[in-house]
Amino acid sequence: MTPRDTGSGHRRARTPDSPRPVTERLGLVLVAAVVATAMVAATVADGPAAPTDVETTRPVGAELAAAATASPRPTPTPPPRPVGDPASWVVAGPDGAALAATPGGPIDEVAAPGLTWPILEEVDGGYRVATHCARDGWVDADDVERPDVARGAGMAGAVIVVDAGHGGLDAGASGPAGVLESEVNLAVAVRLRDLLERANDIDDETGEVTPGDTVPPVAAVVMTRDPDDGKGGDQRTALTFRGRLATGAGADAFVSVHHNAGDTRTFDEPPTEVFYSVADEESGRLAGLVLEELRRSLAPLADQWRGTTLAGTIGREDPDGTDYYTVLEEARVPAVIAEAVYLSDPAAEELAATDEFQEIYAAALYRALVRFLATEATGSEVNEPIEFTPGGAEPYDYSSCSLAVPPEDGGEDGGEDDGAEDDGGE
Repeated sequence: MTPRDTGSGHRRARTPDSPRPVTERLGLVLVAAVVATAMVAATVADGPAAPTDVETTRPVGAELAAAATASPRPTPTPPPRPVGDPASWVVAGPDGAALAATPGGPIDEVAAPGLTWPILEEVDGGYRVATHCARDGWVDADDVERPDVARGAGMAGAVIVVDAGHGGLDAGASGPAGVLESEVNLAVAVRLRDLLERANDIDDETGEVTPGDTVPPVAAVVMTRDPDDGKGGDQRTALTFRGRLATGAGADAFVSVHHNAGDTRTFDEPPTEVFYSVADEESGRLAGLVLEELRRSLAPLADQWRGTTLAGTIGREDPDGTDYYTVLEEARVPAVIAEAVYLSDPAAEELAATDEFQEIYAAALYRALVRFLATEATGSEVNEPIEFTPGGAEPYDYSSCSLAVPPEDGGEDGGEDDGAEDDGGE
């Protein structure tokens, strides 16, 4: 759930502009023939067809069939990466990484192993990085690992940033039975990462994604929260950091996994919402594909849903024309926030806690990314951005945010408080 639903804050801490990476796509013509029928079918075979709000888009199967026989588009020349070739991010080493406020200065704390940070500046023997706690730090090159990533066009050369929304003391939405959004978000994000990191086939009839050799793995998946790191993925993570990681990595796409909560009414279709970056023209296309795949996959799971009239693709602007959501404003790449269902609906809450739902959610996001990178498909209709100024909420405070391994007897995030400041709504 985006913080707009909890009254937690919306204002932005701005960072200097940087070049927006150009998405490298196409290639992977072979995937079109395999995916063609899958885009028409729901994830569950023989289920009822999900509703669509597309009036002018060609049928998906025909669209992909056309892509399979069309001449490949020229691959754009990528702009210079923010830092480094090939990777522009670092990962804290197995013993953690000492963070200092200045190059060679006193150590502020030793961050947990496995945490990933975008490189902002490189100096002899070290890096200035953006951290989860909405502040920059300096790390010694010997304390971190810099991945070797083979960038290129199409699926095989893509870098995808997967963001599990919320985390740590920020649990996000919760259902009446106590299911926490942050935990479901992380479970879905991990499943999506696993799909992206392996080669797959997509079933012609059901859309099921299974290990195979038709769709290659991407070049790299970067997680904003990762259960394999020293924090167990339960790290309080600033909105500015999430977006800056996508920008710094030069990501081909940024997908933020969420669920919602709030006052609802009954609908016959999934109440899925997909927010897109108003500053990046390709973000709308990605949002349309994500919405289409999620609706078609979720529709067979229930006859009725609880949600709001907000459902669909949504762009929100501040009065100055910038993106209302900090994470989308900072991610200067194709970027979306997906809100699959409302956890405040007891039936949806029960469903969201199941392996079946989490696998379906991840597979829908995966198929949307395959289509985004390999074709010119547009998916569901993309609504025009609207000005949005609710105001009145306190922003988060990350002054006590810790990146250290939490003590065994401590609470989540090593005992940090739940104050308010920084960067506002997602």
